[in-house]
Amino acid sequence: MSAGPLRRIVAVIGLVALAPVAGMLVTGAITPEEAALRALAVGLVVVIIGNLVRQVVTAMLRRVERRAEDRGADDAPMSRAADTDMGVAASG
Repeated sequence: MSAGPLRRIVAVIGLVALAPVAGMLVTGAITPEEAALRALAVGLVVVIIGNLVRQVVTAMLRRVERRAEDRGADDAPMSRAADTDMGVAASG
């Protein structure tokens, strides 16, 4: 059971989206066949939206990761001696 937080959020949204269908079924406003079709439509929409959100989030995270790598390559590591010299010059 290693579903990520995004999958859990999509699952909860799917269950909330099915609540009106369940309510209409309980009150007798729709037949079980209609409820099944509506539930299938809701399920498909939630899965499609979940996949789109996953792709967007993955693309954003990859972009952030690339930027972090680029910044890390641009910054030359400073030596301990340079840190010490700066500290002495600032305090003296």
